[in-house]
Order: sequence, then structure tokens, then C-alpha cells
Amino acid sequence: MNTQQKRVGELLVKRNVFLTGPAGTGKTYTVKEIEKEFQQNKKQVYITATTGIASRNYENGMTLHSFAGLPTTKTDIKIILNKLSPIVLDRLKSVDLLIIDEVSMLKGETLEIVHLLLQHAKSNLDLFGGVRILLASDFFQLPPIFKNEQMKLLFEHPFWKSAQFVTVQLTENYRQQNDNEFQQCLTDIREGDISRKTLNYLESRAQEEDTLKNNYLRVFFRNKETEGYNFKRIKEINQPPVYLTSQIKTFNKYELPPDWPFQIPAYVTLKIGARVMISKNLPDKDLVN
Repeated sequence: MNTQQKRVGELLVKRNVFLTGPAGTGKTYTVKEIEKEFQQNKKQVYITATTGIASRNYENGMTLHSFAGLPTTKTDIKIILNKLSPIVLDRLKSVDLLIIDEVSMLKGETLEIVHLLLQHAKSNLDLFGGVRILLASDFFQLPPIFKNEQMKLLFEHPFWKSAQFVTVQLTENYRQQNDNEFQQCLTDIREGDISRKTLNYLESRAQEEDTLKNNYLRVFFRNKETEGYNFKRIKEINQPPVYLTSQIKTFNKYELPPDWPFQIPAYVTLKIGARVMISKNLPDKDLVN
């Protein structure tokens, strides 16, 4: 870990930390290293995220709602406390470090409820019941979903100030470290401040649809469009299809996010020569997405 990343672990000894930085600066890597450090010191660590997809970046990740037994709709804290299952209560009692990833999508009210649940479970009126909290995210990314409410980002909620998070911002980009021009382009887009140089860079790569080569990667807005294009390309390959059936294995079905089965297709059709993009890094096989 670099100096900025090491500082996260040093601060967590006594403080709660908000870890941020642009994509490619090593937020996920830092979280995993912090998890190892605490586990080596015999501390109970839970890694959670605001979405099921984000939680799958971690071997033992789960959604924050699953971890804390939170309902999907706004509910009074007394009702939540009365409905806590023994499994959830045991988690809340045993946790020493709670990590929450992708908190740009987290509402302040939800974080405050987690604080109250931990106080209750630990019988401790300290902030978060004395549990260390590590938040990770980039507030330039997706905000929470609001229905008939005024949009408020997490750091705009009154509880944020009282939670006393120390911010650590990672600045060293590892993902595009050998391409400064592309890195600056991504920074401009992230901050919504497009320079003429960046605009020229993007326009230089624009092509008409009918001139695109088949091996170019396409990005679509909707899953249906993606699946339709992939099916069309698979059909064009003159090879017999191979059908891979999905399998879900778990020691405790109640640990899975409620929407987990619907995020995995029943089967995948492949052919020799088809391009494959994995959605989760497999470092033991030297495969990354």
C-alpha cells in the first residue's frame, strides 16, 4: 500500500474514516488490505455495500441492508429493533470494523439507523456503539434513489457532521498510470469540466456505426440491448454452442441478498471464438475485468 492507503489503517485505530478518490486509485484494494490487517489482529470485520453487485467485489461481502436487517422502505427504528433476527443481532454484537462500500448511494437516514442499531446491540452509547466504521466511495458517482423527497447526498445530512469521519482521498491512479492523456480525460468527465483538449480527444475517436469493426467493445444503456447484441454475435460464429448452467452454493441461504438469484442468468451460451468479459476479478487465474 502507498502512504495514503496506509494512513487509513492508522486512522482506524481511533477514528472512523471516509475513503474516497477517483476510479483506479485503489479504493477496493485498500479496503481488502484493511480487512486483512484487522483480521490478523483477531478483529471481526464485515464488508458491506449499498448494492448486491458492489458487494460481490468482496469474498464475504453482503449488502448493508442484509447485514443490519434493514427494511427496503422507510421504517421507524423501534419497529426495526423489534424485528431483528437472532442472526442479525449476533452480527451487530460481534462486529469490530464495519466497512460500507459505494456510500454515494447511501442515505443519511440509513447510516443513522445503523448507528442506533449498533448502539442497541453493543449496549454502548458511543458513536456507532464503539464500532469502527470505514466508508468508501466517490461522491461523483451514483447518488441515492429518492422518491418524492428532496435529494440530499450523505455528506449533506445532519448526521454526517456528528459522525466525525476523517476523509482520506487517494490520488495516485494505477489503472491508467501509463496513459496520462486518457487519465486527464476521465478526470475532466468525472468533474464535469470538459476542456477543449479533452473534447478533441473524444471527438478524434468518434466513428459512424457502419464503420465500426466487429471486435470493438460496445456499451449499451440497457441489459436487453446488450443481450440482443451478444446473441446476434454468438449466432455469427460457426461453432457448436456450449451451454453453461449457473450454480449458486452457500452455507446459509439467508446470507444471500434478496435479489441475488435474479442477478445470475440460468445459463450462458458460449462458442469457441466468443469474446468473454468477466464481472469479477479472478486473481488466482490472472483474470481481471
